[in-house]
Amino acid sequence: MTLPEGLDNASFPKAFQVLDNLPGWTFTDSTGTDAEVTYQVEDPQDWADRVRADWRRSVSGILAAAADLRDARDRLPHGEWGRMFRNHRDPVVRPVPFTDRTGRLLVAVAENRFLADRNHGSDLPPSWRTLAVLAKLPPEYLEEVHRAGQVHPEMERSDAERLVHEYLEAQPRTDPMPVLRAAPSDLVTDRLTLLLGDFRERLADLPDGSVDLVLSDPPYPREDLGLWSDLAELAARVLADTGILVAWTGRADLPEVLRRLGEHLEYRWCYAIRYAESQARMWTWPVRQAWKPLLVYQKPGGVRPHCERHPDFLEAGRRDKSLYKWQQSPEPAGQLIGLLTRPDAVVLDPMLGVGTFGVPALELGRRFIGVELDPGRFQTSVDRLTNPDRPDRQAERATING
Repeated sequence: MTLPEGLDNASFPKAFQVLDNLPGWTFTDSTGTDAEVTYQVEDPQDWADRVRADWRRSVSGILAAAADLRDARDRLPHGEWGRMFRNHRDPVVRPVPFTDRTGRLLVAVAENRFLADRNHGSDLPPSWRTLAVLAKLPPEYLEEVHRAGQVHPEMERSDAERLVHEYLEAQPRTDPMPVLRAAPSDLVTDRLTLLLGDFRERLADLPDGSVDLVLSDPPYPREDLGLWSDLAELAARVLADTGILVAWTGRADLPEVLRRLGEHLEYRWCYAIRYAESQARMWTWPVRQAWKPLLVYQKPGGVRPHCERHPDFLEAGRRDKSLYKWQQSPEPAGQLIGLLTRPDAVVLDPMLGVGTFGVPALELGRRFIGVELDPGRFQTSVDRLTNPDRPDRQAERATING
């Protein structure tokens, strides 16, 4: 390749030097400062090589943007970093074309020593989402799987998520039950914590990233819609990177529920509980309810579960309102706990009711935290979850484990 006058191999852009080695590429001198590039297309492989080269070069752009975002965060005055993004209430004139959520994920990429190493750039996937998942792994582990050929440009986000789960499954589960401030009315054991009060206050000291699964059935009345924002804010803080929120909901105000959950979380899916017979008559539309939606969310950049593919219809199980008029059946919760978590996982229900979701959590060998505002329902939960010989617990055990 002949370089323009005044340029040498050290100063000429590396990308063009790489392309010069591809079939069909030639470089000729121009009149002074620019290299004129001509490309002769010979067959589909030439085009494939060209596209692959372009595609791989996008990694360097992602890493450069991530490093700039990290440096901007460290150098700008407090509160100014957020103005770089399009979703800020007072953005700069030309904001970056994504939200601050994406910005934080990219900063994590820049802070991962393995991913930030320029020597690895040609081996990384050209996808910021895949890189954001890889950033959740320790640099030492990334070095190991890189040497084994498991980190490569063609890998997809699902491949990165598999590596995260393989890493977590290889780690012994030694973390203790999250410790919370307890009042005399509370119940605290090594596998069960039940707190009386408002979850927004009682869970303020629950450690960040300490929960694997949040199961919740918030009140459906319109005047309680604000609880959905509070639930989303809590879940975004306490869920682990692999953690999941599953929320039971009605449909009358579903658009507003989705909006509020989306303030802090990312939508993943919607399960449906299928009733054997049509249930309550709906006041917003002339139907009888035959199914109930279960909304699935994760924190931004969360890692999807590593489990077998399964139907998104869940059977409702036996209908029992003997303890509370809004009581749910434990079977759907048991199915989800078994599918989406591993033994010893921490399951949280911040609006406990009468403890229904705690039953399958304990029966399936998980640890459980529940919070209930009403003293009567709280005491029912304590009795129900600490007495496995109760007749209703025995019946539930048979359906959950059966």
